[in-house]
Order: sequence, then structure tokens, then C-alpha cells
Amino acid sequence: MCTCVNCGTAVLESGVGRENGSDWRALMMRPTLIFMVLCFAALHGGVINAQGSYPRAGWQAELNMVAHGVSGTATIVDEDTFQVDNFTYDGGGLAGGVYFYLGASDSQSAFEAGLLAGPDLLGTSYDGTGGPLEINLPGATTLDGYNAVSVWCVDANFNFGSGTFVVPEPATFWLLTFGSVVLLTRRSRSPATRRRQWQ
Repeated sequence: MCTCVNCGTAVLESGVGRENGSDWRALMMRPTLIFMVLCFAALHGGVINAQGSYPRAGWQAELNMVAHGVSGTATIVDEDTFQVDNFTYDGGGLAGGVYFYLGASDSQSAFEAGLLAGPDLLGTSYDGTGGPLEINLPGATTLDGYNAVSVWCVDANFNFGSGTFVVPEPATFWLLTFGSVVLLTRRSRSPATRRRQWQ
């Protein structure tokens, strides 16, 4: 075992360097983690209540295409209103009409027993470039108990495209946050940074 005073000093300084380096990384990571938590809370709360006090305001349903080119995103605005963005539909169907229908679930039986909402869509084509369609529920009806939406052909008793309302995931936020953490971690472990820590 080496008992040289200089070696002992070097070992002592090396230990201090490691401790200081660890403290430095902890201090750098702490505000990043706090920032992540605060941003997630703000975004998550904002998604749910961005457009009003209704608990499901902001929930979205992506219309899956089944027939007649139906697609789009339905978003709950408040307790008795939803809007459909980027809506596409070729205007086809049977003479009895094509309407937005709400159902307790995304199923044939739920829509058969569901609620008609909005004007007749039959005969009007939509290419997704127009503004959002605002659909108001009839009378004093609310969206409570209705968890899915369909573009429904009445005479054919057929679903042209439907989706279930869910809380949208803030995917963009998580990608940006993950990228920032990876970059910070790599910088903290770079050779140049380690050399500065041991000096």
C-alpha cells in the first residue's frame, strides 16, 4: 500500500471531486424533474378543462373510417356540445339521412339505442379543409353517459365511422422532456465535463 503523502492527497482530492460531481449532477437534475412534474400537471389539467368547467371538456374521439370516407376528430366542448375537426365524408348514404349519433359505447347496439345530434349530413361532402362542425345536443340533453360518437346512416342502420371519447395524451410534451433529459445526462457525462470535475 502506498503511504506517500502526495498519493494520499490525490486520493483525498479524487474523492472530493467525485462527491462534488455527484452533487453537481443532482442539483442539475432536480430542477429538471420539478419542471417535468409542473408542466405535466399544467398540461394534463388544461387538456381536461381547457374549454370549460365540464369534467370531460377536451376529451377526443378519432373517427375510424368504415365507409364513405368518414374521418375526423370529435372534441367535447361542454356538457351539451361537441365539435368535429378535419371532418371528411363523401355525402353518400340512404334517403333516411346520415347523422352524428352518440352511444354509451362504440358498438352497434349502443348506437342503435343512441342519441341523434346535429343536422342531416346526407348529400353534403366534406374534405377536411373546412372549419370545425359544432354539434349541439337537443333539448336539455347532456353528454353524460355518452362515451362514443358515430356517423350513422339511419335507414341502413349502419355505422360509417366512429370513435370513443378519451383524454388525449400530451405526447409532444413527453417527447420534448425526454429529449431534454437525455441531452442533459449526456452533457453531464461527457469527457470534458468529467475532466473539469476532477480538477
